[in-house]
Amino acid sequence: MNEFKDAFEHLKKDKVMLSLIEKVGEEIRIDDRKEKDLAFAISLLIIEQQVSFKAAITIKKRFREVVNNKSYKSIITMDDDEMKSIGISYRKVEYIKNVYSYFLKSNFNFFEENEKRVE
Repeated sequence: MNEFKDAFEHLKKDKVMLSLIEKVGEEIRIDDRKEKDLAFAISLLIIEQQVSFKAAITIKKRFREVVNNKSYKSIITMDDDEMKSIGISYRKVEYIKNVYSYFLKSNFNFFEENEKRVE
């Protein structure tokens, strides 16, 4: 069951929104917009830029799998071609690594549960 059922019912009154809900409504999840790891959240936003909604969903899913349980340092030192192979352009790979590098160097501990990943 979609987490946005009530919102979709209200938005379906609009023809444009109805069309979008019918096309991609089942693929939208609240977890797509709720991330405790800020570097990861920003990376997902970078991935979404200038790609179709469906492509972004696919690439973000692959990205989650590739970086799962990796430290920030491991993500920064990943081979660029590995990230590119999941559909991320070289420029976006650079941006994503810069985000992780910033959070690694900033020494801010935004969330205690992320301490392991930041190392």
